[in-house]
Amino acid sequence: MLRNVRTAEWINTLTFSFFVVCAWLRPLTRRQRVRASALGLAGILLTLAAYFAQASLRTPALSIVRDWLPAPLMMFVYWQTGQFFSHRNGALEARLLALDDKILGTFFGRRTKPSLGVAAADAFEFAYLLCYPLIPIGMLALYVLGLRVHADDYWAAVLPPTYLCYALLPFIQMFPPRLLDADRWRNLSRGPIRDFNLWVLRHGSIQVNTFPSAHVASTMAASLVLLRLAPPVGVIFLVMAVGIALGAVFGRYHYAADAIAAAALALVSSIL
Repeated sequence: MLRNVRTAEWINTLTFSFFVVCAWLRPLTRRQRVRASALGLAGILLTLAAYFAQASLRTPALSIVRDWLPAPLMMFVYWQTGQFFSHRNGALEARLLALDDKILGTFFGRRTKPSLGVAAADAFEFAYLLCYPLIPIGMLALYVLGLRVHADDYWAAVLPPTYLCYALLPFIQMFPPRLLDADRWRNLSRGPIRDFNLWVLRHGSIQVNTFPSAHVASTMAASLVLLRLAPPVGVIFLVMAVGIALGAVFGRYHYAADAIAAAALALVSSIL
């Protein structure tokens, strides 16, 4: 009988298992099916290995491994669900682009190629870049504040809204706006930070859009749980999460609807 299994470990094991089963039920290519299954099985094995290793050896180091393991496993789920992409929903892309045009036009007017100042563009790009380290930094904050006992609570708040964003990808399939309207919004952002963000996406992204935005959902959820556990620190993280959401939209990494829906999802998840 399994004892002291963490909530995050249940979430990860069930999520990986769900997508492994789906990979064999949905009409995927052989390559997609094998990759989705391999990533899922790897995630399950890593989760179980960490649990059973600590259950047998009971060393503090393995407990720390279990605290941090969900961070890289989030990427495993992301790459796993990316294997389910088959075709774009052009009609939905067009509707979301039209909505973006209205929202961004409110800020920049109806010019052919709206632009931001260099400082503002770089600030939004840097804010978006924080989406990668913010989640592990949130865990580090718990350690520094002496709140490590809440590590599983942290992941229990972050993982569900993030994985729901991933779970919708097989059904809501789009390209991100940066690949569709680059000429229209080319001048919104530029510079070395932008180049680095695009380099990260070229090498680590599945190159398709998640609706809602998993980056916004995860960072917003992390900030909200920290706001509950350590309010002063949580406020700082909340400001960063809002910056990430704005950077995602202004940098054309996500549609405005992605960020709005993700923020709402994180908020509802934190209340439940």
